[in-house]
Amino acid sequence: MVLANTYALLTKAEIETAVVAYWKALSAKNAVQQQNFYDDQAGMFSTESKKLERARMVLSTADSEEHLKNARVTHIFQRQSDGAVRIVHEHISVPRL
Repeated sequence: MVLANTYALLTKAEIETAVVAYWKALSAKNAVQQQNFYDDQAGMFSTESKKLERARMVLSTADSEEHLKNARVTHIFQRQSDGAVRIVHEHISVPRL
């Protein structure tokens, strides 16, 4: 049996809107608002971790991310069953100087 994908594909505009809103929350250092961008099961490879961790858990214990000024951050967004666009995976890499 094959299940149909019930989630509509995200548009470029939806992704751009989500990215801008996320970075506004990050810039405002609003931890609660920032956590709300992540799916409950979202995974994250942070700069200090050696394994995939739950994003909301990492965010709840994270200190200032000043060391990420030159970091590359990749977010994978997915539409949720309630229609919200949330991050389901994040990877952060920092260049070696």
